[in-house]
Amino acid sequence: MDNNSKPKFTISTNTSQYEDLGLNGNANPQLMPYYPKYSYLDNLLSCNPKKIINIFVDVKGCCTGIYQEWCVLRIINSSKSERHLNLDLFSSLLYFIAFHKKYSAKRDVKFNIIFFMEQGRSKYHLNIYDKYKENRQNSDFFGLDTKNREDFFNILDKNYSLCEYVINRIPDCSFYCLKHCEADFLPYYIMKYKMTLEQRESALNIIYSRDKDMLQCLEFENSYQYYRAMNCDKTEYITKDTLFSHFCKMECPPVKDSAKWFPLVLSLCGDTGDGIPGIKGLGPKVIFKNIDTIMKAFNYDADKMYDRVLKGDNILTESWEYSSTSTLTKIFSHPDIVSRNMKLISYRALSEYLNGGFPTSTIEIKQYIDKIYNGTPKLSSYKVLWDNMNKKGLSDIIDIRTVEECFL
Repeated sequence: MDNNSKPKFTISTNTSQYEDLGLNGNANPQLMPYYPKYSYLDNLLSCNPKKIINIFVDVKGCCTGIYQEWCVLRIINSSKSERHLNLDLFSSLLYFIAFHKKYSAKRDVKFNIIFFMEQGRSKYHLNIYDKYKENRQNSDFFGLDTKNREDFFNILDKNYSLCEYVINRIPDCSFYCLKHCEADFLPYYIMKYKMTLEQRESALNIIYSRDKDMLQCLEFENSYQYYRAMNCDKTEYITKDTLFSHFCKMECPPVKDSAKWFPLVLSLCGDTGDGIPGIKGLGPKVIFKNIDTIMKAFNYDADKMYDRVLKGDNILTESWEYSSTSTLTKIFSHPDIVSRNMKLISYRALSEYLNGGFPTSTIEIKQYIDKIYNGTPKLSSYKVLWDNMNKKGLSDIIDIRTVEECFL
């Protein structure tokens, strides 16, 4: 797909822009603003025609409003004043499903919608680096007292549990909520270890997320990351050919197996979002300018690189070439840091850990993933869901038409 064929589209946080989606007054597109225009999906299908589209939805990354002050206060206050807890998150995901199901009915394509998220800090990552994501624990949370803060997270937990229970019973939809295990690797894990080659390559695989870690998922054919910048209308889809241009924020020529090399690049410069320090003085642009030498050190073999980096091999001992400049010396002189970071960042590393079967918690996580992937019992009709929502007094959070559209 060349740059001239790249679909252009924008998304606004102005709710009036969502009237064409058929959302009623209860919808909160500000909470879940990851709606592409139908024209974007049309253009993508025209460039790469497929009858199946797998959408992987990073729940916390796409629901960008959850931890913003207006949303936190709304969730707490409405839960105190209404007859049931605030279920904005749950209803927003149902509207999201209905939006895509309507498109699938109009265009005669099938959507598989996979939501994923985690609860609790990842034990795997903390065992490697005890400061992992520590930077996210230091917020004063808008000055809320302990009681309101606890109430907010309890309400979110209720939303997550309801999403997990209901969405896994909607046809062609699944919802994974991993406990104490980073969930971002799930698109990679599902595409590599659960889908067959034919299933993967006969479909479009689109990841809805702002997380740069997801770029390593683009190693698979027909894979795209749909990216929406925080607090602005900038949107783009990223392919393996544009991966480094997006990450480095400059024009970069395509790199063979770019998605396989990306975890190494991110390991070198670090990931400030996750509190992972890299090598001081190295940024994406500097690293990319030396990418050919880096690849050459591993004979341009990304799999060989992965094995050697995880072992902490010292490349500097092999050739003077890798210390010919101060930048290269810096790149190759910290194998311990790069090895640690690769274990933290690489989805392949986490996948292999999970498949290893030790400790026993990995078996439980894998069994949970297998159970949902292999199919939980689905509801036969939207009426079953609607009747149960009525019995629970939840018919005010969403309209019956949207529930019906979830079952198209």
